[in-house]
Amino acid sequence: MNTKSIKYFLAVAEYRNFTRAGEHLFITQSALSHHIAELEAELETKLFTRTTRSVTLTPAGEIMHRSAKELIALLDRITDDIKKADSGVSGELVIGHLMGPFKEILPEVTRIFQLRYPDVEIRYVRKNSGPLSESFLRGEVDVIFSMTPFFEGFADFEWRALQADGVSIFMDHNHPLAKEETIDFSVVSKERFVALDETEAPIWNQMVMRVCASRGFVPNIVEKADRIDALLMEVKAGLALTIMPTTGCHYYFSDLHYFEVDGDDTKFSDAVAWRTGNNNPVVPLFISVLEDYLSDSGKTKPEQIL
Repeated sequence: MNTKSIKYFLAVAEYRNFTRAGEHLFITQSALSHHIAELEAELETKLFTRTTRSVTLTPAGEIMHRSAKELIALLDRITDDIKKADSGVSGELVIGHLMGPFKEILPEVTRIFQLRYPDVEIRYVRKNSGPLSESFLRGEVDVIFSMTPFFEGFADFEWRALQADGVSIFMDHNHPLAKEETIDFSVVSKERFVALDETEAPIWNQMVMRVCASRGFVPNIVEKADRIDALLMEVKAGLALTIMPTTGCHYYFSDLHYFEVDGDDTKFSDAVAWRTGNNNPVVPLFISVLEDYLSDSGKTKPEQIL
């Protein structure tokens, strides 16, 4: 039994007439009858009851009909999937991301990509910077939307700057310091701070401590959290201040007051990165869609492509 003989059988079962089935298959009625006779001999059973007026399925033919349709449909799907995979338009893309900085660009680029490649399954993985970096290094995500300080220690990867970002001190808008025009670090040093736990954002915490040290103070961190939204809830309640990326915090609470910390050591980029050794054919397609989106929207300049 082969695919051709099964398709011949299905044509006769559909038309219930050897002549019309032969015309559909572009073979003669006698040749089709010969193929069906060979199939019946192989199966050692009659599949059709033939009379001068009609062709009907035998009980064995009914079983063969149901199974053959399922088999051909499965073979067609397998063939289609293989062709799509070979052309790089099917498969899975796992995108790791931080929540805040990419709330607009990531959903929009994903939507465009999905319209262009509907057979690619996209899966989001949302984590804090520490666990997200570890997932990227272990190869558990294909593409990572993160911030350039978190790429420290990465090897064999490429990245693309998306937007400039920086460091800011956040507080509730009712906090007394929110009434000031500029930030006084000697005053800030006496305030209570909350921060992300080291396991969740080790590189960020190190950067914050360096920034604070170069401005003559050590933040009085009274509590650490494993989630940014929990941390900012305390800031919103007026219980403490925090030092976080300028762009990301607005995703959670847009009405928090903040002071940007000036200086070259506070500047970085929100970026996308991917491993050069990743053989997933979907990755370059996604990056190409992202590049087109950025070019069309004018969100970045050519010199930002690294």
